Amino acid sequence: MVIRHEKIGGIGKTVEIDESKFGRRKYHCGHRVEGQWIFGGIERESGLCFLVPVERRDKVTLLSLIKDWILPGTCIISDCWKAYDCLEEGFRHVTVNHSIKFINPDTGAHTNNVEGMWRHAKASLSKYCRKKKFFRGYMAKCMFVKRCRYQKLDVLTEFFKYAGQLYDPILLNDYPNFPTAECSYTTTINNDNSLAQQIKTILSKYQDGEFVLDYYKLKLHFNEAMRNKLVSVIIKDQIRSQVILNRSRFIILAKGIEELFPYETEKTYFILYCKEGNIISPNRGKLYGKFCNIKKEISKISNVKKRHLGVYF
Repeated sequence: MVIRHEKIGGIGKTVEIDESKFGRRKYHCGHRVEGQWIFGGIERESGLCFLVPVERRDKVTLLSLIKDWILPGTCIISDCWKAYDCLEEGFRHVTVNHSIKFINPDTGAHTNNVEGMWRHAKASLSKYCRKKKFFRGYMAKCMFVKRCRYQKLDVLTEFFKYAGQLYDPILLNDYPNFPTAECSYTTTINNDNSLAQQIKTILSKYQDGEFVLDYYKLKLHFNEAMRNKLVSVIIKDQIRSQVILNRSRFIILAKGIEELFPYETEKTYFILYCKEGNIISPNRGKLYGKFCNIKKEISKISNVKKRHLGVYF
């Protein structure tokens, strides 16, 4: 719903937008609560909506999200928050001054639908153990369930459809006897003409990467330090590029390393999860190990710094 979302609105459609803070102290009493601002919108005609956690409600942040989630030509209804003053370009903008009335007497515009959306979204959250870093997932769930209800779809069936789009079950190796497993793996690998060229392009962008290439050209092998430097450059590049690092991607990267550096083996860099009877071997290898280490370091960084770095976990 978030990674591969569809824009709402369009010519002849109306979208109500608003921001709301989730998590407040009732009557300013009790322990301190770290709230989270959410920016959202709902299309009147279809009931489709979007809900996005934001750290700021300034013009730059909100306008970027509006362009990312709403189609040009849409009639947008909002309150008189100053960040919406720039909405005339590409959209038809109507406002409601809530300090005077909840319905614009001249245009009949109102934001009752988006206010109702906030009520349902907040009611869907657990009252306990809510964490700010999980709000993106909370909002994705709200959007998904609301879409299924409006379109009268079975929630569980749709969930498995979306899961299948994000993760290839064949590459997860959970079903070793699946008849098309080998065929599917080969197709995935052959979609790119040269995996080695992919890895070389990544390394060529960075000074450490160039050093790794020159070292191999001279020595025709890697020591442990060079292997660590190699995987560090690759994983950091993938995170900066916001590539989804799932098992399929690790397989492709490891295969590319083996093609580019013939004396290196794919299994050094990634070994896929496997299950034999009651024995389970988890994902492992240098690529996966470096990814887990970087992920731990990123989890310690504040949300403000994460936004500047362009990484989200």
